[in-house]
Amino acid sequence: MVLAKFNDNAEIFTSLQGEGPSIGKPSIFIRLSNCNLHCHWCDTDYTWNWDNTPWSHVNDTKAGYKKFKKTEHQVHLTPQELADKILKLPTQNIIITGGEPLLQQQEIIEFIALVKQSDANRSFEIETNGTVAPSIDLIAHINQFNISPKLANSLNPQNKRIEPKAIQVFLDSNKSYWKFVMDNERDLDEINELVSTYSLPKNRVYLMPQATTREALEKKQNQLVKACLNLGYCYSHRLHVMFWGDKRGV
Repeated sequence: MVLAKFNDNAEIFTSLQGEGPSIGKPSIFIRLSNCNLHCHWCDTDYTWNWDNTPWSHVNDTKAGYKKFKKTEHQVHLTPQELADKILKLPTQNIIITGGEPLLQQQEIIEFIALVKQSDANRSFEIETNGTVAPSIDLIAHINQFNISPKLANSLNPQNKRIEPKAIQVFLDSNKSYWKFVMDNERDLDEINELVSTYSLPKNRVYLMPQATTREALEKKQNQLVKACLNLGYCYSHRLHVMFWGDKRGV
């Protein structure tokens, strides 16, 4: 399995889930590396914005920012090695995030099976951009999918960021919740169109501010709260941003 590297180790940490339907739940986070999308505002660009790639990022204008060397930002573990690390941690809820985790489905299935052999009470969530359909076997192993379809504000082309067949598989699983990162009022029209087109259940749709600082979060949250009240969507705060800003490993 290919994981993001943090402090010379795989990026694995225990924290509170900061977003979506499980917000506030103590969880173990496992951050996998590599992604099939390249969001302009992504806060985990060290999982995909590699040297000599053409993709732009909002941090390009910051002094000293440069693309990442893949060999310096990835760790390779077998499913057994990862399971051994996770079983040493007592927290029951495990969140597999990225990058895009569904690029490594078979390895995830093997990892979960190994963990459950030792502790059947562990639960598993996957955070995904919703462009890669999960296999029947993966769906059986997962308790919850937290899907964040990307909008035009990500600067990914629509035919890359919206995959109708994958969306339908997630809907059919009945294990899916939908998080939309909203940057401005124009995004709401796009969200409404996606909800209508794919008949996404409004009680499983979450609007979340695009923010990496407490100040930006507070500036945008009131607008989203009003939209949720008017349209019947759920509001998702970003607890990790509120508590720690864009700090990693928390």
